[in-house]
Formats: sequence, structure tokens, C-alpha cells
Amino acid sequence: MTHVETEKRQPAATKVSRWADDLVEFISYHWLTVVNLAIVSYLGLVFTAPVLMHLGLVTPARLIYTVFSVFCHQLPERSFFLFGTQTVYSIGDLDAAGLSASLDLLARRAFIGNDLLGYKVAVCQRDLALFGAMLVAGIIYRELSRRWRWIRLPAKSLLVLWSPLAIDGLTQLLGFRESTWQLRLFTGTLASCGSAWVAYPLIDIGMIDIRVTSQRGQDSVSPIE
Repeated sequence: MTHVETEKRQPAATKVSRWADDLVEFISYHWLTVVNLAIVSYLGLVFTAPVLMHLGLVTPARLIYTVFSVFCHQLPERSFFLFGTQTVYSIGDLDAAGLSASLDLLARRAFIGNDLLGYKVAVCQRDLALFGAMLVAGIIYRELSRRWRWIRLPAKSLLVLWSPLAIDGLTQLLGFRESTWQLRLFTGTLASCGSAWVAYPLIDIGMIDIRVTSQRGQDSVSPIE
């Protein structure tokens, strides 16, 4: 019986199962590419928003800002700006430019920018560091995965790697001090790279196990006569 005839005789449930197996196998080989492409799409959108505002395409830009506001506070004093006189602004800078420092949190979040100040990136500096560093780590890991697969940080190291970010963010939130964009980038990058070094080798080894298990399962199934 030919392969085509065999395919026709298989019930729909079997075909769905095979497609699912094929999808799992594909992801087991290309999971890092999928992750990297997802991060690239994320970063592309957050930078697309200020570009669209600069071009006068307000509606699609605001849609992007609205979507990402669910995941990020988007405070202007903690975000990068494009197409303005500066890349970063303090609350004092924004107050001097006409955005009152007395505005409540929601009002400051809603401020996207203007022709003078430029337009903010759709996520804050720390989130940008987290995802940007994760992308760089993913690209480096992809090139060195055969060696790094067996060299990974212990999970408990995450406590150390995330502590600077937690301390910086918490002390700022409680009003003890004001962080800087350099600290936000550093702590976000440290936490993200550390997380990648812990997680990516584990995921990689897990995907190898999935492929081995899948291959054994295929070898144990007799072909339909």
C-alpha cells in the first residue's frame, strides 16, 4: 500500500495526532528561533509606536501604546523618547516642558509625547533592557549552544541576579530614591541574561529528551500494511 493510500485510510483523529507530533518535533528543533522571533516582534512594535506618532499615524500608534500599557507602566520619566530634543527626561524636564509634575500616575502614563519632546517608546527602560538582553542572550546561545548546553547557572543564582533589579525598583516605588536610566538598563540586563543562562540550557536539554522520546515512539510503531 502506498503512503498516499495509507494517509487516506487514517481517521481524522490520527491525522491531527500526527500533525501535533510534527509540530512538537518542529518546536523541539527550532524553539530558540521561535523565542527570538517573538522577542524581535515585541521590540519592533514598541519602537514602531513612536515612529507612527512621528509620521502622524496616531490611531495605530495609540493602539500599540494601549496594548502595551497592560504589561508596562509606560511612565514618561522612565521611558526612552525618539524624535525629540532628548532621549530621556526627568520629571523636572517634563515639568519644564509643560507636563506638570503634580499630575497623578494615570495622567503621566497617558502622556505619549509631542513634537517638542518626541514620543516615548511603548515600554519603560527596564522592560526594554529585559527583552533586549534576552534577545542578545538568545542569539549568543544559538551560536554557542553545543558548548553552553551543558554549562548552566544553578536556579538559586536567580536570587542574586534579580536582587539588584528588585532593590532598585522597590526603593524607587517606596519613594526612598529615584533610579536612573543607567541603573534600570543594568539591572534589567543582569536579570535577563542570568535568566537566559539558567533557563535556555534546561529548555535545550528538555527538547533533546522530547526528540529522543518521539523517535523511540516512532520506531516502536509498526507501519500499516
